[in-house]
Amino acid sequence: MSQPSVLVRTVLPLLLASLLLSGCDLFGGDDGGGPSLETTGVFVANGGNFSAQNGTITVYDPKAGQATTPPDLALNAFVNSIELHQGRLYALLNTGFNSGRVNIIDPDSYATTAQSDSLGATRSVAFPEADTTQGYVSTLRGTVRRFDPATGAFEGAPINVGPSASELVATDAKVFTTIPDTSLALSDTISNNGSKLAVFDIGSPSSVRTIELGCDGPTAIAQDGEEELAVVCTGRTVFNSNFEAVERTDGAVLFVDPSTETVVERIPASVQLGSITGAQVAHYDPSSELLHAVSTRNREILRVDTDANARLETISVPEDSSLLGIAAAAYDGTTQELYVARADVQDPFQSAGTVIVLGSSRDVVNRFTVGPAPSHIEIRRQAP
Repeated sequence: MSQPSVLVRTVLPLLLASLLLSGCDLFGGDDGGGPSLETTGVFVANGGNFSAQNGTITVYDPKAGQATTPPDLALNAFVNSIELHQGRLYALLNTGFNSGRVNIIDPDSYATTAQSDSLGATRSVAFPEADTTQGYVSTLRGTVRRFDPATGAFEGAPINVGPSASELVATDAKVFTTIPDTSLALSDTISNNGSKLAVFDIGSPSSVRTIELGCDGPTAIAQDGEEELAVVCTGRTVFNSNFEAVERTDGAVLFVDPSTETVVERIPASVQLGSITGAQVAHYDPSSELLHAVSTRNREILRVDTDANARLETISVPEDSSLLGIAAAAYDGTTQELYVARADVQDPFQSAGTVIVLGSSRDVVNRFTVGPAPSHIEIRRQAP
């Protein structure tokens, strides 16, 4: 998030991806044993031009093959991420480097039903499975706030977890957040990526502690079917005063035991990971236990089986001279389709973006237009 010229100059040299997956065939199948669900919609957050505060959310109907951006989903902010949970859509909005809010949206009517404001630049939300009365939101400045998922009302004081905070996982007993050590100067962000995961006990905000991961830039996190934490580290690039890269480290996928708070498995990515907008670095699909992490640098998606904690293979995104890098990705384990958001090659932060849909053979089976600078993809599944 920054002015377009700064973003192009600093974020593009970053990372491309790795798709972390687990399943029975090329892209996996639904082996969760739960009730049958079908994909009824795909929500794509569009960050927009940060200085213009013109972020939106595009809604794609896969059955009709139509994409629309409803007027109610023009959100007057940079849209950093979105999350579907318990029949609500949460939009994490940045109105400045130090200001932002969470809009709570009805995913059917698209109306904003409540919001949490005065939060700082928001990054991600998470919810304990066993408690529907609480949620947690992270901010760029390194705080986590507890809030009511229905009303957006804050509960308790901000919890300081580090220099920055990114994605969250909330178990029934603990909250984990990646702390990539970002700052407002993107060159510093790249140079000073952190290497730790923060954790605190629910009900005890003063219990904040860190887990040393031994990787650079921990950013994405998800809890898999074995209740381990899959953490995606982007890697690090160090630049000199002439903005020349003088050092690079690769990304990695780590598995952390949330009970012992220790790393139990480490998978090198062999490339740097990350997206053009720096928002959605990875996506975990619980129906197939596949995690997808993106690397815009190599135009690839690495896939890891989170059931076996094993790297599967790397998927190359088809070349298209009109499109730039990878902005976000999400895998639909129900239809075995991979949604990949890409930016306009000429004007990535002001011109419309495109989402391509890859089938099980990795061919492009569909595509649709979204807003400028797509930042996050969420797939909606419902009982038929």
